Amino acid sequence: KKSVAAAVADDKAQKTLNQTLKNLGLSYAALPLTDFIDKLQRATGVSEELLRPAMQKLVRATGDVTKAQDLLNLSLDISASTGKSLEATSTALAKGYLGQNQALGRLGIGLTKAELQTKSFEDISKKLTTLFAGQAGVAANSYAGQLGKLQVAAQEASETIGFALIKSIARLNDEKGID
Repeated sequence: KKSVAAAVADDKAQKTLNQTLKNLGLSYAALPLTDFIDKLQRATGVSEELLRPAMQKLVRATGDVTKAQDLLNLSLDISASTGKSLEATSTALAKGYLGQNQALGRLGIGLTKAELQTKSFEDISKKLTTLFAGQAGVAANSYAGQLGKLQVAAQEASETIGFALIKSIARLNDEKGID
């Protein structure tokens, strides 16, 4: 039951992100982005259940897949260093990209009010990249990070089982003519 639920949730999240890409005229990036998220979750131990919504937020804000990927990596670094959730850091970066730097200030990331009011988002993101560089990698190699990677692997296995069960039930349904 849990495997089927995991597969259904994964399918929905993936389709939602793909629809966002399509709406933005970026549907060509769906497959490479799926691969990017898969590799990122395996490297960081942060599940795709958290990565996809963050990516969706960032790609909607930037309108650019490459920029959104860079900001997602920065979000992971900030999250790992500050203990703030990936959702909070990606939301703050998306808002900052759109010119609303107050959300960045609430993260407690070492930027003054003056910096947030006067610097461009590009300057702010460069400073944040310098301040938090490599933090997600350090976190991924900690005991907690290793446990996260194991949890990601278990979740992936559960989704695979769920997809297989759904396909088997559908095949049985088709063979028996059940509606």
